[in-house]
Amino acid sequence: MKKIVTTMTRIMGEARLSLLTRPDQTVSDAFFSTTVPIRAFESFAVGKNPYFVVEGVKRICGICHAVQGITAALAFEDALGVSVLPDAALHRELCAVINRLQSHALAQMVLSDDIFVPETAASVKRQLFRLYNTLCDAMEAVGGSAIHPPYITLGGMAKGLTEKALAKLNPLLGNVEELLGGYQASLAEPDKMKEGFLRLKSIKKKPPRLFATGIFVGEKKMVDLKLIEVVPDIPTEHAFAAEAQRSTGMAALYAKEPVEVGPRARMTLFNGLTEEGLTGLNTARVQEMRLSFERARELLRTISPAESAVAPKLTLKAGEGVGVYEAPRGVLIHAVKLGGNGRVQSHRIILPTMFNVLMIQEAVKGLPAALSETIVRLYDPCIPCEVH
Repeated sequence: MKKIVTTMTRIMGEARLSLLTRPDQTVSDAFFSTTVPIRAFESFAVGKNPYFVVEGVKRICGICHAVQGITAALAFEDALGVSVLPDAALHRELCAVINRLQSHALAQMVLSDDIFVPETAASVKRQLFRLYNTLCDAMEAVGGSAIHPPYITLGGMAKGLTEKALAKLNPLLGNVEELLGGYQASLAEPDKMKEGFLRLKSIKKKPPRLFATGIFVGEKKMVDLKLIEVVPDIPTEHAFAAEAQRSTGMAALYAKEPVEVGPRARMTLFNGLTEEGLTGLNTARVQEMRLSFERARELLRTISPAESAVAPKLTLKAGEGVGVYEAPRGVLIHAVKLGGNGRVQSHRIILPTMFNVLMIQEAVKGLPAALSETIVRLYDPCIPCEVH
């Protein structure tokens, strides 16, 4: 057996992929270790005002910022027994949909060099960069900022979707549709794809157990917190003991089993995706981009313009609550407990990459080592979230 340790590039955060390979260069075992310092957002929240925490958790990640704030707000609202106004809920969903498009556009950008031959990859990345910038403009109009949108707050949205914002959003979404269509057309041209990606596309590998609660918003009733077990992301074998000792990562099991969350889980369970093989991860992601665009259009037609979409200042009190949302990378869970003074006593956060890190380690096994880095990027792990 030969041991290979690679520092991963073109992923969200810092990580290493360690492999044991057979003489035929296939992978017999793997360990995906993370090197980002733990920032202890769960401890940071203790003793804080929930309004502050909703704003603070948006900083867990610069990519899935909006859904972090929304999910925390849902957890606190559940604890307080309050519901946001219907238009505020739709406005939040619009933020989340645009956030998903932002995230998926970045995922396609980092995958471009794995999918396309160099000359095509360069033009595709320019197209995707324009798409991402357009989505940032849309998020600014909807949420108040391209990242960490300040309008998302406890009780709803601090600022409603005004006529001015609507006037800006409609042409922006027109640009999104055009750029997204161009990218989808690129994916339909096999002669512009790398041999390695086409080889991976031809390998059929049955998906693992999939876990999702819906396509967009997520369903709290489909998650049982008692079934979630957080474990170190270490292998049972000792070959990677040194790497495991240095890793700051965490992993999560559901009902004692590893599960895959994210686009493939959502599109398979709720939208009829049947593609086998690991490239189905990206097929699902691109399918979600189209559905997310269509949902954004629908939401814009549904939301009534308003200057404000927030409930009156809430009375903070003791309580426990859970928020669940389908973040770009999968099921996101915030569970909170408030003391009698309304301050946070505990805040537990389960991130999608905590589920998927175990899937990454399994996915590369039995496949050519030369394809392993592409497989990691197909899962689009978010390391800062994993080690929150």
